[in-house]
Amino acid sequence: MHEEIQRGTLRHLHTKMSDISTKGEFVLILSGFSEDHYVSDSLLKEELQEIIGSGKSKRDAVKELTSKYQLSKRRVYDLSIEISVDET
Repeated sequence: MHEEIQRGTLRHLHTKMSDISTKGEFVLILSGFSEDHYVSDSLLKEELQEIIGSGKSKRDAVKELTSKYQLSKRRVYDLSIEISVDET
């Protein structure tokens, strides 16, 4: 018997599962949106600063966070601009 647990967003799981062929049966458990999954601007700014401070480019930092939290690129990019303005 083989058992595997996958967690993630629907988009992430769809991408991952479409690349493999499944055999047998599987169970899918879904959860609705909750405030626990909301990512605040202050947290995003903090993470942007950490990533950029580690030597990565602003572009790479934006890309990393949009992927990590499934957010719009525009929102994270705008926050990265705010960080740049605050530092000058």
